[in-house]
Amino acid sequence: MTLNSSWSGAAAAAAAAALIVIMKLSSARRNKAERGGGHEATPVPPAAPCPMKEFISNFLGPDGPHYVLDLSRKTGESTFRIPGMRLGAGFFVTTDGAVARRVLEHPASVKWAPGNRFFRDTTHNGPNMITEDGHRWRHVRKSTSRAFSAPNVKLMVDVISKVLDEWVEGTLEPAIEAGRADIDILDEMNIVTSNVITRAAFDYVLTDEERERTLRNLETCWEEFGVKAGTNPLRAFPLTRWAFPGVRNAQRAAAEMYDLCRTMLESYRAKDHLDKSPHKLIHLISEDDEYVDDGERIRDMIAYVIAGFDTTANTLAFALLEMAKRPEEQSELRRALRASESKGEEVRSCPALRRIVRETLRMFPAAASGSVRELGEDIVLPSSGSGSGSGGDSGSGGDSNSKPKKRVVLPSGAVVISNYYAIQRDGNVYEDPDVFRPERWEDPTDDMLRSFLTFAAGGRNCQGQALANAELHEVLARLCGSYEFEVVKEGRAQSLVLYKPMGTILRVSRAAAAST
Repeated sequence: MTLNSSWSGAAAAAAAAALIVIMKLSSARRNKAERGGGHEATPVPPAAPCPMKEFISNFLGPDGPHYVLDLSRKTGESTFRIPGMRLGAGFFVTTDGAVARRVLEHPASVKWAPGNRFFRDTTHNGPNMITEDGHRWRHVRKSTSRAFSAPNVKLMVDVISKVLDEWVEGTLEPAIEAGRADIDILDEMNIVTSNVITRAAFDYVLTDEERERTLRNLETCWEEFGVKAGTNPLRAFPLTRWAFPGVRNAQRAAAEMYDLCRTMLESYRAKDHLDKSPHKLIHLISEDDEYVDDGERIRDMIAYVIAGFDTTANTLAFALLEMAKRPEEQSELRRALRASESKGEEVRSCPALRRIVRETLRMFPAAASGSVRELGEDIVLPSSGSGSGSGGDSGSGGDSNSKPKKRVVLPSGAVVISNYYAIQRDGNVYEDPDVFRPERWEDPTDDMLRSFLTFAAGGRNCQGQALANAELHEVLARLCGSYEFEVVKEGRAQSLVLYKPMGTILRVSRAAAAST
């Protein structure tokens, strides 16, 4: 899966979802920081040098992550205010890992309520563990955490291996035999990861039709509730949204996902007691008496589907693409995997593989737009200069004789978007940040580790990151150890709430046997 928490399970869509209502709210009144109300003498980060509409349109567009990174590099600012946002204490974006971590880990930071509309809409217009705070969220997080404990993740690895075997034997090997193993790698990884999450988490075997429909329904909801409603407020406003066919289509898609999760819940309950799996997520949700009704249970199940259905597939596709672009590195990885296997070691623990997974997660975070938090207290920062660096910059040094940075404040009530894509390509932290270089993780600096936020940070980090990592390592070890990949068509990376490689075609062939 990932139960990619935010791949992060929920964070993957949260950044874009937070902007769903920005347009209709932004003209309400002057920003407190601009008019001086409550923060008259408070220096806040500077505004981005572009109109509000331009920023939002680009942020929500397919090149949104690149736009924020370019803006930070061109202006030299790593934390800036979204111009024209005249609501509360203002809206800010940070591309600074240290700032983002402070925001995410601060005990007074909470999820921004209007940004939850995407998740409410997609879970059939009801509260769920992603949208809620307080006791309900804490209880669900605690009660379901056992599903992702180390012993249970080990059990899930068996599910991952079985699903992968089925795909290799039923799809990949026949395609190679027929001489037509040119595959859309994202489509194929979606098949693998969607089957993993439904079996590992919900003890349910999807039919091909159910899987295809759910992936299609997710795309429909991403596009309508996560993007279109953010650029056209009439598509989000209750009294006008019904007039848009796209909204109605997305509502039907959400209803179908609700029905599927209800089917999974009923299917589990119908099992004989001896066939049930007390360690699985579905069991913990089904048996939790604190839920008011099954509607609450089903909406939480949908939230987990959103968090993990296709997020890990994106990372797997990016990793395989990067290996296909680098034949020598691919061969080196294969040799390392085979060496680990010959020693009786778990191949997914191979250091070379772990570095490749880490570097893929750094460069291509599924939740590229990041996470959104509303501050409950002021956060005092150094001035936001130095941007996200350029390709060759490293270190955070600078001229020791330069003027000391002035201090600025992210004010209480401000909404802060931590943009993971730009944070993890900060040239002040990562040398040659736009270059795929797994060896950088042989001896990472503290700054590199602090700025690695693919799974978010703080109390609302990715609950399923252990399972996500297990799936990434298991699948890549099997595929890169046994097969060779080459690029037929690179395609294009773009963001539709989630960051993914679109139209990427790879040719797969059996790797030569190891020499003896």
